[in-house]
Amino acid sequence: MSSVSKLQKKIYGMTSGLFATWLPDDRLDIGDYGKLDKGRFLRDGNLKKKGVRFEEDRASSDDTAFRYSDGAKIMSGANASGSEAVGGSDLGGEIEFSKEGGFVYHFHDAAQVRIESRDEFLRSLLEAITTGKVQWQEGYVVVDELRDCSRYWIMVSEAKSGSVKLSGSAKITESSNLASVGGDVSSTVESGSILDYSNGKLGRPLYHAIKPVFGEGPTGGGGFQMMLKYFWSFFGERLPEPNEIDITTYEESKDTFEIGPRGVVAGARHFTVKFESANIEDLLRDSDVAMPWDSDDDLPIEAVQIQQYGQGKYEAGG
Repeated sequence: MSSVSKLQKKIYGMTSGLFATWLPDDRLDIGDYGKLDKGRFLRDGNLKKKGVRFEEDRASSDDTAFRYSDGAKIMSGANASGSEAVGGSDLGGEIEFSKEGGFVYHFHDAAQVRIESRDEFLRSLLEAITTGKVQWQEGYVVVDELRDCSRYWIMVSEAKSGSVKLSGSAKITESSNLASVGGDVSSTVESGSILDYSNGKLGRPLYHAIKPVFGEGPTGGGGFQMMLKYFWSFFGERLPEPNEIDITTYEESKDTFEIGPRGVVAGARHFTVKFESANIEDLLRDSDVAMPWDSDDDLPIEAVQIQQYGQGKYEAGG
């Protein structure tokens, strides 16, 4: 399993269903749609640009600084290896990685951004998919929730061990949130191979995605393509207009709808569509992750939270 795949699985478990956007060019927005592939979200477009209107709700938390680490230890300058070189100062410090996939994932000044009026949004999305306003493909997902932050710090070890020196005017302790510490802190990879996205600003480190699951239709069989073929044949080899379809809430299940041609008996000519959360299997499909996952990924998870973005990959001596 790659170090990034391990990171994704850890964060997904800790946050109860959120994914990490850990690359600097993975800037996501609510309403982005596309596919999940090998641990990445590959954006195809944004629903607002396709005419699917929605409002965003932004809510800050009382606890706006979150941190998570695994296989990594933060040490103060006084306790770091080679601390005599800096006179035993408690300024600066060191991060020691003890395994491949070990990471530090911190962020500060966090807020939750999510879609308002969820039922209305899902209806609008389903209408856009059915009428062809959005060129949907099997397996696509939609980003419906994000975590925003003003600062982030993330490092991932690609080797079984590694060391990063922290220097500057800030006092570092074992419990420090590196995205929150005051003063200027710089990092230098002393050993190992490290993905380094530290000291970043204005990041969106976490996201949640949903996917429509198309149930069995009136002619038997299910799935997205079957639904499109049904509407195409029903309307004389064309897709329907918005006023020609009927979308009703399926009362027995949350985020579930029945959709069919307007004016026909509900159920008899309708498909059931349920919007579900994308899961870790969706995200890591076709990656190098073995199923089931290695037993070393079942380590206890501390009750904390998460962050993103930054600079690049560095190797000691590089």
